[in-house]
Parts: sequence; C-alpha cells; structure tokens
Amino acid sequence: MKKFFLLLLFVLIVGLVLTACGKVIINNSTGNNQIIGGDKDEHGCLGSAGYSWCALKNKCLRIWEEVCDEKLTNDLRQAFADKYQKKIEDIKVTVSLATETHARGGVKFGTGEAVEGGNFLAAKVNDAWQIVFDGNGNIACALLRQYNFPANMMEDCAEE
Repeated sequence: MKKFFLLLLFVLIVGLVLTACGKVIINNSTGNNQIIGGDKDEHGCLGSAGYSWCALKNKCLRIWEEVCDEKLTNDLRQAFADKYQKKIEDIKVTVSLATETHARGGVKFGTGEAVEGGNFLAAKVNDAWQIVFDGNGNIACALLRQYNFPANMMEDCAEE
C-alpha cells in the first residue's frame, strides 16, 4: 500500500512538472490567443528573455552578457573618459542601439557602491565618437536632429 501511494505521488509530481513546461496561452482583448514569451523579432531573437540582434556577429545576444561591437564600446568608453577626465577602466558602456554613425545605450562610472550613470546618445563626427547627450533627464529632439539621429533612437525625445 505504501508503494502505491509513493508511485501515485511520483506520477502526480511528474504530471505537474510536465504541465508547467507547456506553453501558456492567454486570450487577449481582441479575442486572439497569444503565447506568453512568444515575442520573437524579425531575426528570431526572444525580446522577453533579453535577446536583441547583433548584425556584426550575425546572432541574437544579451548585451549585458556579450558585447556586440567591442571596438564601438571601447571607443565610447574613451569618449566618456575624455569628456569627464575619468579612468577608462572605471567606465562601463552598454550599447542598446547602434548604426555606423550613431549609438544609444547606458553608461556607468565607478566601481563597487559608488556607481553613477545614466543613458547616452553619441554620434560619430569626423571619424570620432562624440557624446551628444548623457544623463537621466529629458532629451531635446532639436539636439538629436542636429546630429541626424535615426528615428528609432529619438522615440522618447522631448519637443520644446
């Protein structure tokens, strides 16, 4: 009898585990079924898991785990070091969007508990990266237009 209950308990646990591994489908307001976590982009990258497309490496990656363009990241770190007279090894840059002439992402200064940072937008001017905006405030659309930023990097800029 004890073996029977143990076997039944084992079967129930396995059944629950297998059920939890299935796809979750919700019915949204339009009446269409939607698979939660099924938000792949045109390259097959799963955005809800933090993946974005890296054209340079021709693959999906998480920008906090793997740098898409190490040269760009290092060039931007140098631009921040020059702007703020900081040591380059104390600067962490994460690029979220980039073209050959424009970049957008986040920057952190410092190590340990004393870390400061914010968002940034940079443009390549005369073959050198220039920090156009950095911080946590409103980004002026007029400023970004002066540097011909692409529309997808200007989505949250503020008109004055």
